Amino acid sequence: MKSIAQMMLAVTVFALATVPTAHAADGCKVKIDAKTGAIQFSAKNVHGVLRWGDSLGLAIHPFADADCVKSGKATRCELGAPGTADQITPPELCRLFVKDVGGASCSAFIKGCTPGVRPGGAAASVPGGAKAGVVAFCSPDKDDVRIFRSFNNVNASAITIDDGVLAGRCEITFPFSLEDKFYSVEPVSGIIATSTFKIDYEVNGNTLSISTQQYLPPVWAGLAMQVSVLIF
Repeated sequence: MKSIAQMMLAVTVFALATVPTAHAADGCKVKIDAKTGAIQFSAKNVHGVLRWGDSLGLAIHPFADADCVKSGKATRCELGAPGTADQITPPELCRLFVKDVGGASCSAFIKGCTPGVRPGGAAASVPGGAKAGVVAFCSPDKDDVRIFRSFNNVNASAITIDDGVLAGRCEITFPFSLEDKFYSVEPVSGIIATSTFKIDYEVNGNTLSISTQQYLPPVWAGLAMQVSVLIF
């Protein structure tokens, strides 16, 4: 029979042999497409979902098309969808940082890029200043949701609204990601002092889904309400 020491040694060797080795993306490179101006990232040995950013700590943005990564290879992954500012706007220091959710990371300099402040970039933002704002109406009628007024200091593109299917719901879509932003959602009108109400919301990419509700015992029900949204 094997001794306890021999058995422990065998278990240790097996454990070391089965620990997955760390993989790092190789051959990371980024270029500007001569025809479209799109910024495109490529790499080999990719073993997870990729995120990009202006620095390693801010590599939180998904690429526009997740299918650009196939069989462990990233091919011409673009920062934004066709026709958007993200597709053609390089980081301020012209270096793209990419991180694999598995832990690997790399960076690449964009040849032909000029360093400088970008619209909506950190250097362009006044500390404490709002990047965008909306006053909107979340209606019980799906055809009645609307934006009363808005501003966008990030890229000047339009902010849109859609119904949230149920009463008191609406979805406000901004032409930039909200994942690295701060936001405030407050009621503007429609509040009855004797009623109990609440505003629930969640962020998914560049869309803010809002639910305005009033408590009608024993349940919460949709409540038409104007809301003010500020993005910082």
